[in-house]
Amino acid sequence: MKIFSLLVALFILCGCQTSAPHGARLTRAQAINIAGQVAAEHNQRLQDYLRPEVRFDSQTGKWEVSFQQKDNLRAFVVVIDDETGVGTFLWVNVAIPSSSSCLPPNTALEPTPTAP
Repeated sequence: MKIFSLLVALFILCGCQTSAPHGARLTRAQAINIAGQVAAEHNQRLQDYLRPEVRFDSQTGKWEVSFQQKDNLRAFVVVIDDETGVGTFLWVNVAIPSSSSCLPPNTALEPTPTAP
């Protein structure tokens, strides 16, 4: 129940769209929901993180939902396949400034695949 409440709060904070971007099957809200589930499976407390940044790449068919910890010590990205809805949890070994792209240049990633 706590996870559901937290995801609802994320939707409200993000001003999530109800329609999918051009070329996407999932909506922004669905991508954030999947990312929240994947984060919870990896024992991440989303209330410790800033509002997520969400991007869809129509060329690759992938969503990137990035989370930067409020104290700026940790960050992670959940990459979601738009077709399958499968999310992959990736630790980001450098801080992501809130105005930058999801994956800064020269960022080392540690993948942990997660089934839907």
